Amino acid sequence: MSLDKRITKTNDAILDAFIILARTHPLNKITITALAQAAGISRKTFYNRYSSIDQLIFSLRKYMVEKFKDVFIPPVDENGELNNDYIKEFLNFARDNHELISILKDDSDEFLHVAISERKTDFTEFLISTGKFDKDTAMTIAPWLITVYFKELEYLINQWLFTDNNLSDTDMTNLIIFLFKSSIKAE
Repeated sequence: MSLDKRITKTNDAILDAFIILARTHPLNKITITALAQAAGISRKTFYNRYSSIDQLIFSLRKYMVEKFKDVFIPPVDENGELNNDYIKEFLNFARDNHELISILKDDSDEFLHVAISERKTDFTEFLISTGKFDKDTAMTIAPWLITVYFKELEYLINQWLFTDNNLSDTDMTNLIIFLFKSSIKAE
C-alpha cells in the first residue's frame, strides 16, 4: 500500500468517524478521543493532521465552501448560456456529500457570502446580456438575485436530499434550470 493510499484511507476514516459522531452528538461535544477511536486511529495520527476538533470542522467547512464555489451558481457557461452540466455536477456533489451537507448546513450564510463574492460578476454580466438591465442596475441587483436563487436552491436541494422522493437528476436539473430562468427572465 503506497503512502498516498494510506493517507487517503486515514483521512476518509476521520471524515467517516466525524459524520458518525455528528449524527448523535453536538459538534462541540465531539472529542478527539472519541473521534480517533471511531476512526480506528491514534490521537497522535489525528494531531498530525489537525490541532483540534475545531480545526477539523473549520477544514471541512472550508472544503465545502470551496466545492460549492466550484460547482455553484450561476449555471451559465463563459458565453452566458445556461449549462445543464454545471447543474448535474452540483447535484452529484450534493448527493455524494449529503451527510456532510446535513451536518454543516447551518453554515448556509457562509456559502451565500461566497456565492455572492465569487459569482456577482457572472450574474451582472448575465443580467446585462439579457438586454433588460444597464450595468449599474445589474451590479445592484446581482447580489439580490444570487440570494433569492441560493435560498430557493438550498430549499430544493434539502427537499431532494432529505425527504422521501423519487426525483431523478434530470427532474432536478430541469427544475433548477426553470428556477434560474424564472428568476432572470419573464418568458
